[in-house]
Amino acid sequence: MDEKILTPIYGKIANQLNEIIPGEWKEIVLYAEELGDTRTALFFFKNDSTGEFIHSSKIPDIYHVDRKIYFKLMKELSMIVKDLREKFLESEVELWNSITFFLDSDFKFSIQYNYEWDDTIGSYERGVIWAYEMLQIVPHDDFGKQVLNEYLEK
Repeated sequence: MDEKILTPIYGKIANQLNEIIPGEWKEIVLYAEELGDTRTALFFFKNDSTGEFIHSSKIPDIYHVDRKIYFKLMKELSMIVKDLREKFLESEVELWNSITFFLDSDFKFSIQYNYEWDDTIGSYERGVIWAYEMLQIVPHDDFGKQVLNEYLEK
């Protein structure tokens, strides 16, 4: 895959992540799925004050961002990821199912493509498992804990 094609899209992902978080941040780790007709994007970020990862869904509460604006920005992020996958499709290279995008506050990034897929579980479950595997984050809600426990038992 030609980096000249991919680099501008990576830049768009980084800029969109920066736009979604209204405050200062130190590190962002994005998980995104793109399957053509369905897509998911979520991320965790560290701010300077706590040093702990914060789930992207907490942004409206922490920063008092209108939920409509937040969801609009997240949808735009998903569409950028869709564009990334379409570039792979156009180039007729192996299509990935999900990505992990690492971004630091100096806008240095790396990306991992995932080609494996477990269609026996939904995107929420895959997100819980990803967060645990990548960042050792244990969910707070009962369903998330159940998903993680079942995964760990396998």
